[in-house]
Amino acid sequence: MIINVSTAEIWFLALGGLVFVLVSLWLVSIFGTNRRVQQERLVAAHRAVIARPRPSPEVPAPPPVETEVPVETWVGEAYCLKCRTKRELVGSVGLSSRGSRMARGTCPICGTKVTRILPKAVTE
Repeated sequence: MIINVSTAEIWFLALGGLVFVLVSLWLVSIFGTNRRVQQERLVAAHRAVIARPRPSPEVPAPPPVETEVPVETWVGEAYCLKCRTKRELVGSVGLSSRGSRMARGTCPICGTKVTRILPKAVTE
């Protein structure tokens, strides 16, 4: 059995299905879903909030990690970026976040923070 269907009939059927879907979505948006479905969603959301893990108050917070501890003072020349010249620097030596030694101080002329990366300490 051969069914002769024109392209216009195919388009009509496709548009009919699309219109049905759009009308059903429109009706749901106007009238909403069933009350039982809404209540089940609300209960499920409430259970999810109750079931989430909470931090226990008995565990103390870890102490803050000090990344820079002044070890010694350093006197020497450092380049001031604001003055664009080398200035005499008197500063404290500490460790940078990468673990290298760094002298930090202030420029005596303009008061800008000046840093200088130092060579590795020689251990005897």
